[in-house]
Amino acid sequence: MSTEFKPHAYQSRAIDHVIDNERSLLFLDMGLGKTVITLTAVRRLMWWGDVRRVLVVAPAMVTATTWSDEAAKWRHTEDMRVVPLTGSPGQREKLLGTDADVNVISRDLLVWLVTYYRRRRWPWDMIVLDELTSFKSPGSARFRAMRRLTGVVSRVVGLTGTPAPNGMQDLWAQVYCIDGGKRLETTYTRFKSEYFDVYRIQNWEKLSLKKGSEARIRAAIADIALSMRAADWLTLPPCTVSDFAVELPPKARRAYEALKRELLLEFGDGSGVTADSAAVLVGKLSQLANGGVYDGDGSVHEVHTAKTDALSEIVEAADTPVLCFYQYRHDAERILRAFKGRFAVEMYNGAEILRKWNNGTIKLLLAHPASCAYGLNMQQGGRHVVWYSTGYNLEQYLQANARLHRQGQARPVTVTRICARGTVDEAMLAALRDKTGVQDVLMAELRKNNRGA
Repeated sequence: MSTEFKPHAYQSRAIDHVIDNERSLLFLDMGLGKTVITLTAVRRLMWWGDVRRVLVVAPAMVTATTWSDEAAKWRHTEDMRVVPLTGSPGQREKLLGTDADVNVISRDLLVWLVTYYRRRRWPWDMIVLDELTSFKSPGSARFRAMRRLTGVVSRVVGLTGTPAPNGMQDLWAQVYCIDGGKRLETTYTRFKSEYFDVYRIQNWEKLSLKKGSEARIRAAIADIALSMRAADWLTLPPCTVSDFAVELPPKARRAYEALKRELLLEFGDGSGVTADSAAVLVGKLSQLANGGVYDGDGSVHEVHTAKTDALSEIVEAADTPVLCFYQYRHDAERILRAFKGRFAVEMYNGAEILRKWNNGTIKLLLAHPASCAYGLNMQQGGRHVVWYSTGYNLEQYLQANARLHRQGQARPVTVTRICARGTVDEAMLAALRDKTGVQDVLMAELRKNNRGA
């Protein structure tokens, strides 16, 4: 049963922004309703004859249900024909022939779609990039595919709540997808030369913003970028973030220090772990801090249960179901074995598990942040987020937390990060804090530029 959509003042402003700007950026915090805002703008543009057909490029887990469910939810959009392009290549080709107002395709299939239409007429006159940040890498295949489309369609909208997860350098490719290089230079090399001091040591490159560059970048995109923070527009319940520190058992500590010092860890069965680069070493140390590590043959060796024991305490104390994010597959497998028969525990794998979670029938839901950090409404199922290990990806971290701390959440949310003392876990938390600072400055200044617009 659809309901009447009564937009908040900020949503009306965002709708107008999309309609008034053929190239637009919506930097909106998670939970502000980017999907219904965009669908409403599309609906009006279609009524007025400015747009005929729209392509939404979204994370894979969002493709199948989120946009079609949102359209069906509201009276003014329930008649929109939203057709996801999923399945095998043959199935997708058949779906392309169906009558649709909006097609939704996974960002991982954009290259396939662009290749398919290389010698065919492109049927969409508007593109929506849901979670625009996934196009931040200038070297990615998806960016190169989108680069070919910026001059083909009349309208492009970019949606994200995390525009600069690693710093201002993330903005170039995203903005290029929207305006074809009009505002932040036509190449990434020129962008870096214009706004950054570039330091190179062999194959390693470090970028440092030139004096005044942040303000210049913000000013360059201010005409098409609308930035809004949930705290300024919504009265959300509080979100408390805390760290649950654990000590590595003595044997695990010795193994950790040996691996860090000697780049080698041997097990009693003759197998071992070798770290032949800094990146591999960090990954292996992170695994070991979590309790298990892959050896050179891909087999898993359990080293300790400190984090699993901590998770058990958290779940037992929680008054509602717990959403736990993990980094490595063996983390999830060890948790499942440890909790079998104790809790109703599931691995997130799609729409059916999402329904069970929101119905409150799952006590502990395990999810990788890449699988459900974007676009999913999970706030009905619980209010407790636990990070078995945070990793370094700020975008996924913020997006994943916002699955519960968002509009529609009725109770205070807690985010608990399990951290092994004296390990790379502490460096991960520090990295997340540093990157948050860069992004907060960008969002705040863009909001300042938008005031009164």
